Amino acid sequence: MTAMFMKSPRPIIVAFVVLALALGVWLAMRQPAKEAAAAGILSDVPVTVTLVENQKLASNISLIGTINASNDVNVVAETQGVTQAVYVNVGDPVRKGTVLVKVDDEIPRSNLAAAEINYEKAKRDFDRSEVLYQENSISIAQLDAARLGLKAAENQRDIARRQLANTEIKSPINGTM
Repeated sequence: MTAMFMKSPRPIIVAFVVLALALGVWLAMRQPAKEAAAAGILSDVPVTVTLVENQKLASNISLIGTINASNDVNVVAETQGVTQAVYVNVGDPVRKGTVLVKVDDEIPRSNLAAAEINYEKAKRDFDRSEVLYQENSISIAQLDAARLGLKAAENQRDIARRQLANTEIKSPINGTM
């Protein structure tokens, strides 16, 4: 029997190793449970469960802050006169080129009419001077004077047109008044 026992020690060693591992696992599992109980830590956590539902959220949110415009423009009149009409109010949306204010245009309109008359006269004088110069009836200096008179009358007409256009004060950008 002794020879047989010596021949096969493997099953006994395997059984002993399995028993030692089981004892080690059992001791390891017992130790954290004892420490948790001593520290007052519960292993169960209370949980509240609710069903998912559709609900409306509050549509108004009150906030405190400062709002700054991305573009801030001072609209200044390039003419002087009595305001005849104001077409927009504070808070109204406006597009670029919208007429905001109309200033009395009686004097600029009269100035434009006079400038157009002077331009037409200067044009006729220049045309006549060209014909007379080709006939050698006037000097080159007289032709140049007629040409300069036409140019001056044209500039005065353009200035009068601009002054009349300036009686309508327009929005330079899209935005809110």
